[in-house]
Amino acid sequence: FQALCKPSPHIFLMIDQIKIAFRNELEIRFGIGLGEILTDINPHQSIGADGPAYWEARKAIDYIHDNNDYGTSQIAFSSEYKQINRVINSLLNSSDFIRASWNNSQTDLFGTLISNNIYSEDFKQKPIAEKMKLTPSAFTKRVKSSGIKLYFRNRQMVMSLILQLCQKEG
Repeated sequence: FQALCKPSPHIFLMIDQIKIAFRNELEIRFGIGLGEILTDINPHQSIGADGPAYWEARKAIDYIHDNNDYGTSQIAFSSEYKQINRVINSLLNSSDFIRASWNNSQTDLFGTLISNNIYSEDFKQKPIAEKMKLTPSAFTKRVKSSGIKLYFRNRQMVMSLILQLCQKEG
């Protein structure tokens, strides 16, 4: 399936919500392409829509197939800016690597944060610990061992870079 999205700081939250919804059922790869759509956009069907955004997204999917980092990479970015693509994809690969190492309790932590629309390394731990029925100490240990704050930091940096590229394009 494919989606056409305008630049938004919430793209990665949306992607991770989709991943969580299909957790343990389906492995989904995401190719993000930056560019224009040259054809008219029909909101009811994507057939016929075409342009650099789609072409770059296809390149991003090809990148995942060619550089899957032992099966952990599930998301990639492509644009006409090759140097920035390398930086962005390195950050995406490292965050996918972090996520691939999570055990069930760390994945549950991530799911709880996402379901509360938390997608930042700066979050109040106490209310989330209470929702998860964890002591503050156990919660802190889970956060620390998961690398979740680094995951969020990487994703936010990627989104910041993509939004800067969009302004350049714009």
